Amino acid sequence: MPYDLVFHGATVIDPSQDLNAVRDVAVQGDRIAAVAESIDEPAIERVDLRGKILTPGWVDIHTHLYA
Repeated sequence: MPYDLVFHGATVIDPSQDLNAVRDVAVQGDRIAAVAESIDEPAIERVDLRGKILTPGWVDIHTHLYA
C-alpha cells in the first residue's frame, strides 16, 4: 500500500529527537509513518522540499495579559 504523502529531501529539525538532518518523511493518514534518509516506496503524492525546513507543529503560547 503506498504512502499518502512523502516529503522528499527536507532539512528535518526535531529537537525532541535530537534531529537536524536532510531526511524524507512519509505520511499515512494523519500520522507520520516513516522518517529516513531515503524513502523509495510508492506514494500517492511526493513533495520536493530540498532546500526547505520541515519541523513538527509549533504551539503559539503568545498571550496579552493586559489590554
